[in-house]
Amino acid sequence: MPRRLERARLLLVGAALVACAPQDRVVGSVREAGADSAGARGDAGALPPLLISADFATDDGIWDRQRLVPGSAVDFGVADPLARDGEELALVLPGIRGLGPDDHAGPDVATQISTKQFVEYGTMRTRVRFATCQPGEEAVNAAFAFFNDGTDANANGLADNPEIDFQVLCGRPSFIVLTVWKDFDTASDGTEHFYKTSRAVDTASGDLYALSSPSDYPYVRAGNDGRLALPGFPDPNVFYEIGFEWQPDSVRFFVVSGGAELTLWKMVDRAYVPGVPLQVMYNVWHSPTHWAPDRASANYPAADATLRVDWLEYRAP
Repeated sequence: MPRRLERARLLLVGAALVACAPQDRVVGSVREAGADSAGARGDAGALPPLLISADFATDDGIWDRQRLVPGSAVDFGVADPLARDGEELALVLPGIRGLGPDDHAGPDVATQISTKQFVEYGTMRTRVRFATCQPGEEAVNAAFAFFNDGTDANANGLADNPEIDFQVLCGRPSFIVLTVWKDFDTASDGTEHFYKTSRAVDTASGDLYALSSPSDYPYVRAGNDGRLALPGFPDPNVFYEIGFEWQPDSVRFFVVSGGAELTLWKMVDRAYVPGVPLQVMYNVWHSPTHWAPDRASANYPAADATLRVDWLEYRAP
């Protein structure tokens, strides 16, 4: 799920990254997390250094925003009694009745925030409530890390697209889609070309799906793990603690269930592991198709699809 941002802006961001001093990586209001953090659950050992921390009462001056669909909103400090401190971030993809699959489609028009700062290897941990929509509609909820400046360092003819995605699609909400990207580019005719590795977990059954190939979209059933069956996931009235652990040789995705951290997938193919600093991002956007278990067409949501974020921590390895 690439974020094809404006090329000129990305080049400027890349230049700023090169100029960053190491101490600039500590941004936001640095604090220890509360009762929902791994450390507070009694994990053994001292916690690694906290690089980014946000409770989203304000933007703390650390976020860039994107609101392209008319009526979309990025609101910090929204009152919510379910949030840890009673306030949340709300990313709103506005509902518009009567629109079809191709209207306001794709991540280019996402409602989105991204850190001005970049991070390297470490663990992203966040608490979110996923957006909802009707079964015949589709909107992507994403918490991820990403960078793309249009260059092709591996000289394979596609722009490098290092990205780590944790996604839930509201039209097929029991599916968690986990993806690690290597390359992505769009031809002049709009055809997408890419290399990525991905898994989809159906939390209704524990069924596992994998891409049919690194350069094609269809997912095929690849087994079952009953430990990953999470009845009722996702409940629209529940915040879920989710995240990923990014190491030089692996990416591990997880969700907290019943107070315990549950590994959804550990990706160990070093060819796909990003090796450059990335931005931490959240977005919600309309996909013209469902992704798993099929690629059926999906309409733009008629009602607002709102991704809510309670807090974020990013810790060093």
